[in-house]
Amino acid sequence: EAACKSDEGKAANAQIGEKAFGLPSKEEFQAAEKNGVIEVVPNMRDRWFWSASVRPDNSAHAFVFLGYNGDVGLGYRDGSIVSVCCVGR
Repeated sequence: EAACKSDEGKAANAQIGEKAFGLPSKEEFQAAEKNGVIEVVPNMRDRWFWSASVRPDNSAHAFVFLGYNGDVGLGYRDGSIVSVCCVGR
């Protein structure tokens, strides 16, 4: 979430309107996959993306969207190299 609110994040989203930007939830990534997001958004296939959803019984893990196959898995929130995709709300 901090990446979406950082100066770099604000510059990347071009200050579009009055929208707040944040990470998609696990469910939003799953819905986007059903609607073909990896077919239309550039550079989705070769990356993993953090979601805003954390594992209910262990917040040290967050759900990640696996762009290479469209699945959602778990990742350890240790600063691993995983991309972020901020969405407007």
